[in-house]
Amino acid sequence: FARRAFWATFGVVLVPALVLFWALPAAVALGAFAAERAGGQLDVLATLPGVSPAHAFFAWWLAAGGWLLANAACTWLFFAAVLAQSTALAPTLALLLMALGLAPLCWLLCGGRGADQSIVLAVPLAAFLLALPGLLYAELAFDCQRSAAAEAALALLSPPAAAALLLRLVFAHEANFAGVGWRSALPASTLTVRD
Repeated sequence: FARRAFWATFGVVLVPALVLFWALPAAVALGAFAAERAGGQLDVLATLPGVSPAHAFFAWWLAAGGWLLANAACTWLFFAAVLAQSTALAPTLALLLMALGLAPLCWLLCGGRGADQSIVLAVPLAAFLLALPGLLYAELAFDCQRSAAAEAALALLSPPAAAALLLRLVFAHEANFAGVGWRSALPASTLTVRD
């Protein structure tokens, strides 16, 4: 009983925390890039011989990629320590793909000439709001109402909702002493994760 109560509470709190954990580095990097652009540092760099704005763009993507890999390593180590029955790679990969799916949204938010402070707040807020359908779907839809098509559509429309659905599934299986792996059957269909 204690394990089930732990995962029920832990799973509800951990999913939004992980979504925000993965959205904050993007928000901070995007805010710094917007401040650099607004301050004119990119224009100054473009006047140097051999340096173009593409170099600054590449440097920011390289820094963001390093940050993503560090986040992935920390997340994998966390899940490897916490999950007793499930593989740590599935939730780590879901969060990594969520972060990659948030990249176009971040650039869209940065495209408007808003202040860098508003961008730092907008990205985590957008990630949390996009994760809400995945958080609420698992609670509000009964097992007979769940369908693979609805879950696939929700996952394709919102990467944070897809990560939230997978994390809730992993935590629910952990509460019942059942692990989630690459060959686990999905509750909404007869398909396996690998199919």
